[in-house]
Amino acid sequence: MSLVVQESIVDLMQKAKVNLADLDEVKVVTGPGSFTGIRVGVSVANAFAYSLGIMVNQKTVENALKYE
Repeated sequence: MSLVVQESIVDLMQKAKVNLADLDEVKVVTGPGSFTGIRVGVSVANAFAYSLGIMVNQKTVENALKYE
């Protein structure tokens, strides 16, 4: 599963034309959703941000949709 997640992140960043150096934070949406799904997503975000030395910030679905 971790390889699939890693490949998905790389594909998404390539499609968005974003480099790792361009990132200054990782945002996660913390629900609604299943406990396990949210826990996995937050764990991936934390590991990704830690490896880049950047912060993780949490958003609710309502707040995330305000900025679309």
